Amino acid sequence: VKIVDDYAYCAHVGDSRFYLIRKGLIYQMSFDHSLVNEQVRAGILTPEEAEVHHLKNVITRSVGYQEEEDVDTLCTRLESGDFLLLCSDGLHGKIQDGEISKITSDKGLQAARELLDLANERGGEDNITVVIISVK
Repeated sequence: VKIVDDYAYCAHVGDSRFYLIRKGLIYQMSFDHSLVNEQVRAGILTPEEAEVHHLKNVITRSVGYQEEEDVDTLCTRLESGDFLLLCSDGLHGKIQDGEISKITSDKGLQAARELLDLANERGGEDNITVVIISVK
């Protein structure tokens, strides 16, 4: 993510996520490049089936394995009071979006530690990364 003036620009590959939290609501801005997520988008699986699918961790895009990377990019206008949250699947795989939104809205930048601890309490077998940016 790069912030310029009132805009956040994001380049994305894989299944780490970019969220915008605005006025207590959470918006997943990035699309997971995973086998099951692509099957959900194609109507082959339901979101509920994808949650428990044995191939849910198979990613379809990553950095460093192709000659040319297929990178998604996006731009969003920022407002005062927004939070941007970047996280790995170790976090979003253990904590629901609504919980992420509530904890971040309530705790601000201190939410990073609380989210990390909560993901670890729930099993945390994967690496867990979380970065929170507060927009003034």
